[in-house]
Amino acid sequence: MNTLDLQLVEEAYPLTPDFCAAWAALHARAPGANVFNTLAWLEEGVHIFCRAGERVRPLRFVTPAGETVAVCMLRETMTHGKLWRKRCLRTVDYNVQRFVPLVAATPEYLAAALLVLYRARARHYDMLDFFKLDGLDGQLTTIVEQLRAQGVPASLTPFNEQPYLTLDPDWEVVYRAHSPVFWKNPRRMHNKLDREIGVVRHVRLRDADAMAMLPAALDAMSSVLHKSWQADTIEQEGQYTVGQMEAFYRAIAHVMARNGQLDLNVLYAGDIPLAFDYNLVQGACVYVIIGMYDGAYAKYSPGKVLMTLWLRDSHARGDRRIEFGGEHLEYKKQWTTTNATAYRLRLRGKTLVSRVASLLGR
Repeated sequence: MNTLDLQLVEEAYPLTPDFCAAWAALHARAPGANVFNTLAWLEEGVHIFCRAGERVRPLRFVTPAGETVAVCMLRETMTHGKLWRKRCLRTVDYNVQRFVPLVAATPEYLAAALLVLYRARARHYDMLDFFKLDGLDGQLTTIVEQLRAQGVPASLTPFNEQPYLTLDPDWEVVYRAHSPVFWKNPRRMHNKLDREIGVVRHVRLRDADAMAMLPAALDAMSSVLHKSWQADTIEQEGQYTVGQMEAFYRAIAHVMARNGQLDLNVLYAGDIPLAFDYNLVQGACVYVIIGMYDGAYAKYSPGKVLMTLWLRDSHARGDRRIEFGGEHLEYKKQWTTTNATAYRLRLRGKTLVSRVASLLGR
């Protein structure tokens, strides 16, 4: 791993057009880069969720010839422990599933950029933390081994398990993977909603000609969000507010719709929105970002009714992988038993606090 060929350049924030263009060019070819590594996703996360006192650190890694081969946007924050506060440089990972810590042209440049970053910043931070990382088909482990070989105190640990569903090209194979009872209940509830509440409609905003309905669909999403059981949980946990979540997903929807990557599903009974699933699409992969239902209609299982409707439609469209992310696993395990591990990469800094914490095993 030759790091002498790379120079670390700290960029301005707000981002310059030149940096944005370099990011977009790299993202188009970077191994492992996905929708969660787009500047639109990361910047909206910073705008909505970044706390007072945190600073955004956009970084560029450049060869002697002036070619940008890696970029990242990190945030500088403080963590509060029992004994001390730690100054941390960490990923912008609001609401992401698995993603890469840096957008780099090759795995080799990713490894070299991480080493350059560590050598340049380890004296200033107690730790460099990268969360929710994709394993890159084993390449992430190789990169960590290379870092350790260069004397970097790197630890790679599982962060969470993220279920995913692979769709066979034959729908009957997908159907038979679950018992008949599994499919029977949503059909029964669908019919019951028709009879007792109103005619069931599934609205899916994914094609360009459907985007005229986006404002109404987002209003329906907001209505369901505020009536869901998750709304109370979010407010009680206090990490962010329902208002922040709503603002984030509304803003991102418009950006992703322009990019052809939004997949917003709403279930109605008559004119009443009962449930929504907010997804993103990249190629043949659907990322299930957030789904909620109106608690007043819980007995009709509106979330499961909606899921069965858009899942079959997805299969017909050619979608072949459904990524569920890493929360509410009991519900997701109804659909699949296949998981991928998301990782946390921690590089201990060279500060006094970091050295003492290392000695104490913290």
